[in-house]
Parts: sequence; C-alpha cells; structure tokens
Amino acid sequence: MTHARASEHHGADAVRNVVIVGGGTAGWMTAAYLTAAFGDRVGITLVESADVGTIGVGEATFSDIRHFFEFLGLAEQDWMPACNATYKLAVRFEDWREPGHHFYHPFEQLRSVKGFPLTDWWLRRPTSERFDLDCFVMASLIDAGRSPRH
Repeated sequence: MTHARASEHHGADAVRNVVIVGGGTAGWMTAAYLTAAFGDRVGITLVESADVGTIGVGEATFSDIRHFFEFLGLAEQDWMPACNATYKLAVRFEDWREPGHHFYHPFEQLRSVKGFPLTDWWLRRPTSERFDLDCFVMASLIDAGRSPRH
C-alpha cells in the first residue's frame, strides 16, 4: 500500500499494524520511514534474530540517502558524526586494464548536455580513454586529493 493510499484510507479495513521481518539496514530503515510517514496511526513491529550477527557486505550508500534523512527530520551534521560516517565518492578499481591503471565508478549523477547524457557525447567523441575522468567530476577530485564536502 503506498503512502498516499494508506493516508487516504481511514475505514475499518485500514492497515493498523505492520510487521517487518528481518532487521539489518533494510529492516530498520523501513521501520524508521513508516514511523515518520504514519506516526501513531500505524503500529510498527520489527522482528529480528538475536542469533544472527552483523553481516559485513561492504555496503555503500549513495548521496540520495540525504532525502531519506530529510524525510525523517534528521540533519546531516547530527547523524554523520554520531555514526562516525564518511562520504564515499567512488569505487576505485586497481589494475583495470593493465598493472598501474585504475578506473573509478563514481557515485554521482551523470550530467546531460542539450538533453543528451554525456555517455552519448563521449561515445561519439571521447576526449580520452578514461570515461570516468571525461564524464564525471568525482574522478578528478579524488585524484587531486580533494572532496566536495568538508
């Protein structure tokens, strides 16, 4: 049931309780979102196993996470230090084509020029063999040891 449908639905058959089976990042974020969206109109119960430990899967969170925290009413300057979090700008692949060569998979939106994504322009007239450097800002920032944030 979408947020809009649930908020319009006040009848006897309206959802009053939601059970989320499984914790972890997805479970707890879902519980937080539903709580922020519905307040005390919907009871939220999260069930997770005490026997299952943390599974380190190397997750990365994209910059869009800010919209989630804004919806929850949490300011970045409050949750970032409390979580000991850092900004992850890209994944660097070492020895990509040959020893010593690297490539970045940047975490940023691909820009468009005159309505066409940069990929279209780059495929027709690549500036270099480095798609990451030609089409994204993050690759150059990282190579220069800089960051878009402090």
